[in-house]
Amino acid sequence: MGKYNFQPKKWTMIGVVLLAFVLISFFSFSQNPKVYPDFVSTSPSPTGTKAIYSYLEDNHSSVTRWSQSPDKLPSNEAKQLLIMVEPSFVEDTSKVEKYEKFMKAGNTILLFKENPKGFFGINTEPVVEYSPQLIEKPISLLNQQEEQVSAVVSSQYRLVKPKNEEIESLYQDDNGIVAFEKSYGKGSLIVAVTPDWMTNQTILDADHLDIILSLLNNQYGESNRIIFDEYVHGQTDSYLGWKVYPQYFLVTLLQVILLTILWLWYKGKRFGAIINPREEFVRYSDERLKALSIWYLKANKYRDSLLVQSQFIRIKLQDRWGISANRDWSEITDLLAKKLKRPNAEILTFYHDLNKVLEQQNISKQEYLLWSKKMDQFREEVEQA
Repeated sequence: MGKYNFQPKKWTMIGVVLLAFVLISFFSFSQNPKVYPDFVSTSPSPTGTKAIYSYLEDNHSSVTRWSQSPDKLPSNEAKQLLIMVEPSFVEDTSKVEKYEKFMKAGNTILLFKENPKGFFGINTEPVVEYSPQLIEKPISLLNQQEEQVSAVVSSQYRLVKPKNEEIESLYQDDNGIVAFEKSYGKGSLIVAVTPDWMTNQTILDADHLDIILSLLNNQYGESNRIIFDEYVHGQTDSYLGWKVYPQYFLVTLLQVILLTILWLWYKGKRFGAIINPREEFVRYSDERLKALSIWYLKANKYRDSLLVQSQFIRIKLQDRWGISANRDWSEITDLLAKKLKRPNAEILTFYHDLNKVLEQQNISKQEYLLWSKKMDQFREEVEQA
């Protein structure tokens, strides 16, 4: 694998492009106003319900949000108040049964919906004389004590009292029942056709806040926990998982991932198929020499091995400086001393001692290793000179 060629201009351009992308992404996201769903307790928009949630949170020991399926509601506990504001869909039978089980265990559901027909068997009827021009003006409502309160009722539906069931009318006007309470086992269901009262933009209009607190009054002081049901708005845990992080953090995280990939690429990491090293499938030209040297060692042919090494040094001298391999060592001593920059005496000593060893018929392994090392050092000096 060849050496990686670093190109400063190329990497500078990549850095500039990434920086521009970060800045454009940050400003484009930050300038767009955040869109909140209606009637959600986390929404500070005019159509949200964060104001009432914050008020209850400041004045009650336990106020939470619920974003899971109703089958996970703690129905084994009592004195809990679950608030639903304009649910976006009608639950199927199995989930309605879970809510009913929750109420029968001694808990209360407070349902605000403009037309709650079909929820928990509730029936409604349209207002006979409905005028869109009048829905923005406060009207008088009668409470349980037949006292008058002022409120804006924009819904064109009124609640129908079920037959053979005991309900308690909480608020009504000339057109019918606006809010009532129905018993469910040990608990109860409170229904109102006025979800707008709970929104941030109208909660302080007329007597809306007083009416809301009166609807909560039967359970507000005694409830162990007040729960805002966000599951009915589609706000599940999986949906909110990545929404909790600010947009600039997500953009920065994306850039860090890209820079990490580029850094790994720069360091030579490869994510494709593994490439086998060349030495695993290429046969080298000196394999026969290696095999021959191993054979000399196993056969104890130390003298023959030293002769081969000596001849190899002479070939190197011929290739390096043109010194014929047929010339005697004594004839090339002065030339070698000059080329290797070593004293003549050292060259002569090396030559005489080597001749003495080669004249022996039997060479011990220790002598062989010693002279093999010396000749390797001498060959390296010739190659590097």
